[in-house]
Amino acid sequence: MLKKIIITICLHLTLYSDCLPQWLSDENNCKVYNPCPSETESIEWDGKCKNGKIEGQGILKWYVNGKLYSVSLGNMKQGKINEDEFQIDIWDESIFLGYEGTKGFIKGTYLQNAPNKVVYFGSFKVENKFDYGILIDDTSKVAVGSFDEYNQLHGHGLLTKLSSHISENGYFNHGNIEEGLRSEFYPIPNKELCNFSTAYKAKDQIKYKNTYQGICGYRTNLQDNVIQSYHDNIWFARKTQESQKVFLSVRKNSILKGNIINGLLEGEGMIINEDYIETGMFKRNTLVEGWRIYITVGLKNLKYERVK
Repeated sequence: MLKKIIITICLHLTLYSDCLPQWLSDENNCKVYNPCPSETESIEWDGKCKNGKIEGQGILKWYVNGKLYSVSLGNMKQGKINEDEFQIDIWDESIFLGYEGTKGFIKGTYLQNAPNKVVYFGSFKVENKFDYGILIDDTSKVAVGSFDEYNQLHGHGLLTKLSSHISENGYFNHGNIEEGLRSEFYPIPNKELCNFSTAYKAKDQIKYKNTYQGICGYRTNLQDNVIQSYHDNIWFARKTQESQKVFLSVRKNSILKGNIINGLLEGEGMIINEDYIETGMFKRNTLVEGWRIYITVGLKNLKYERVK
């Protein structure tokens, strides 16, 4: 089975490795491909069986020593994960939603609910390590760019600390900005403006500083013509300067991903809040078709439902 990711406070990732794949049968002798087996594993498949292998949409439950280890809601092809179809994997403390193969995650959303909360949108390297994407942690930090093996920014990127109104944009070396612009703002009492302070850093030296008053918030051009902005305690990301369509919105207690118009999700997308994840088709923030997965710690409390 695919092993879960564990991210500690320093965002280090640990993964089981050195696996020899094999085929595993359920009680009906329907087989599934297991890329990383153990002697005490068993499965339960609720779906079709074709030519002796699990097939199509269904629910696949993995057990270790008779205890439920993970639940997969997705689409299988000839006993293996269908890389062209959207999958959902659920563990005790984390959830993956996206596209994966027999060797690991390809691209999608990873949410960890404990021991610390982390949400990642993007692509993955070998062994499920983060590649290029957006990482949001429970301290209201939003990191955008490429990540190293410890899931820290490495290369060109952006780090926004929403709780303290600080933004760093430039070149990062294993989590620390090496060259770039640091900005922070502070609201002025009884005014709609903020005091801004900016500084350009290069090789541990401050090249210049600037202070001014302006409209509260940030606006930064990123790679691939993505523009991020932050104001009124909401972090936005959208394509191109002319487009008003937002594809990611980070608020204090919720995240919206998809086609966001006037703060509402329309069409295919995802909503993550403190209680559940919804993924599928939306109309004005209401899920009309897809999955709703309630966020809990422990599979024994797992609750999910298909919305049609």
